[in-house]
Amino acid sequence: MKSIVEKIHKQAAYVLREETGAVLVVALSAGPDSTALLYILSELALQHHLRLVPAHYSHDIREAAEHQADEDLARQICSELGLEFRFGRAGKGAIEAEAARSGKGIEAAARMFRYSFLEKVGSESGADFIATGHTLDDHLETLVMRFFQGSGAAGLSGIEARRGRYLRPLIGIEKAELIRYLQERNIPYREDRSNRDERFLRNKVRHRLLPVVEEVFPGYRRSLAAGSIKQSVAADFLQKEAEKLEIEEDAHGVSVKMADYAQLPAAVRLETAYRIIDRFDTGGSRIPFRALQILLDDEAVRRRAVLIDEAGIRCERRGERLWWGADIVTKGQSGYCIVVQPGKRYRLPVAGDEADIEIPSAGDLKYSDSNGPLVLRSLMTGDRIRTGGGEKKLTTYFAERGIPAHLRRFVPVLQDRQGIIACFGNVIGYEYITGVR
Repeated sequence: MKSIVEKIHKQAAYVLREETGAVLVVALSAGPDSTALLYILSELALQHHLRLVPAHYSHDIREAAEHQADEDLARQICSELGLEFRFGRAGKGAIEAEAARSGKGIEAAARMFRYSFLEKVGSESGADFIATGHTLDDHLETLVMRFFQGSGAAGLSGIEARRGRYLRPLIGIEKAELIRYLQERNIPYREDRSNRDERFLRNKVRHRLLPVVEEVFPGYRRSLAAGSIKQSVAADFLQKEAEKLEIEEDAHGVSVKMADYAQLPAAVRLETAYRIIDRFDTGGSRIPFRALQILLDDEAVRRRAVLIDEAGIRCERRGERLWWGADIVTKGQSGYCIVVQPGKRYRLPVAGDEADIEIPSAGDLKYSDSNGPLVLRSLMTGDRIRTGGGEKKLTTYFAERGIPAHLRRFVPVLQDRQGIIACFGNVIGYEYITGVR
């Protein structure tokens, strides 16, 4: 047992490094991984002068009794360790609704809610880092999934031990070792039965694919882990090369010198594209590789006027520069829809012409990231806006403000997950309208 404890402590201490005196939010589900993480960090807290802030989040996607049992054990663990307990919950049906709205699935929606809660606790507690209980098993499963999803070097690096303010102190430890650690110390933990639900991709990979891989390639775990290190080195090199290119940003988007971009090696051009795309809010949409593949074609990069026009991103030549910006996501005879950011300026088709629209600041809009993506779109049948006198149909509201019927469809509408925030009647010579939040 001593060797396991020493191994776990050594791994965790390596990830912590010289973070003496740090405040750590510790994600605590009450499952084996997070429970072991909290106990291990508690054992290291004195040596590293750490202040730990355990945070438990209820997704409310299982039976209420199961969530309650998780919460009760998490509270008990914190009480035994003398730590303050932080708690949050999604609310029944909230995650399912977000999954249906976004089309990204229950797993992705649950992760978004959970990490939003951890960030909130981190801000409230003045935390330096957020620690999660990811293990070597999670790392390897992620590598397998990303391989079959066609990831590049960065994706095939897997789950990093440190990324920004996130720490994974147990990323080099197998789950079985953590369970042995807990059992030897008689530390209770909960088993989440949804971890056996093969409707979720990770569970299907864990329970169906990896046992076959283990049978065909008995040493795959060590090989995959080694391969991820190689990919990490390659990804780091590409990132450093991409950072050398000077990027200019203005209210409309970002741009680079065409001549400088064209002479980059194809792999660095692609990495630069990902780096630029990360600056834009695409509402969670991924830019498919087929849309970016043209950047590997030297001739196309030098000669094509428009290189990318997909998933809300447009890349085109403008004089001597290559310009990137948010663009129309859906196009048709009757409308448009673009994902936008507060404080930015956008150009839209309006009444057969184009209009520049400046999105107000997040504070003025009473908007936050937790409200989902901010979308600027054309009028849709049935649109309603909340006013001081209750909800009204937008067409009725427009009529009350004197906007002629033939012009109403040209008024851009701004909304988030909670509904319509504002309408830009000013682009056709009428008033800017805001809803009540």
